[in-house]
Amino acid sequence: MNKTTTLYIILGVIVALNIGLLAFIWSGKKFDKHPPHMQSRRHADRFIQQRFDFDEKQMAAFIKSKRRQEEKTRALEKELHDASITYYNSFHQRKTVQDSLLDEILDITAVMYRANLDHFDDVDKICLPAQKSEMDHFIKGLVDRGRRKKPSRK
Repeated sequence: MNKTTTLYIILGVIVALNIGLLAFIWSGKKFDKHPPHMQSRRHADRFIQQRFDFDEKQMAAFIKSKRRQEEKTRALEKELHDASITYYNSFHQRKTVQDSLLDEILDITAVMYRANLDHFDDVDKICLPAQKSEMDHFIKGLVDRGRRKKPSRK
């Protein structure tokens, strides 16, 4: 065999391996292994529907509640961001001004927590008795996801 034939064989093998790899990647379920917060909105909705076996009516109610919660939270996050900037920029102002800004931040945070709890209540009402324990476990996982693990001492 000459060098040209060897190069063609190597090139053919590389192309075949690439095509095989692409076929393998496209044939698998690539998103089901990731939690919903890492995926698109549509896929996250599909994930919820499949995981909890929601029917169309339950899914419509879930999406409506989720959208309402997202809208409230988005507006409140902007308010919280603005209030936080104002608070940290008030470093040289009187303590009473800082205290009132801190109260405003706490109030906004409380409203955000209430919006989340309202959504969780809505979801609980949507679920059938058989779905409630699994949903409670899922919600607890979402809440725990926000907590940081303590670093281990070595």
